[in-house]
Amino acid sequence: MQRSFSSIWPVLLLSVCLGLPGCGGTPENSVAAPPENTPTAEELAAEADERAAEYAAEQKRMRERDRSR
Repeated sequence: MQRSFSSIWPVLLLSVCLGLPGCGGTPENSVAAPPENTPTAEELAAEADERAAEYAAEQKRMRERDRSR
C-alpha cells in the first residue's frame, strides 16, 4: 500500500507542474518573448533626458514665479 501511494506523487507533481505558467504548460500559459516594440537603451535615455529638461524648466518657472511675489 505504501509503495503504490509513493509512486503517485511524481505523477501528481508532474501534472501540476505542466499546468503552471512558464513550466511547460500550454502556450498561452508559458512565458512569451518580449514585445517587438521594446524601446532601446538609447530611446530610454533620450526620454529620460527630455523629462529631466522639462522638470528643470518647470523648476525654473516656479523659482521665477516665487521671486516675483
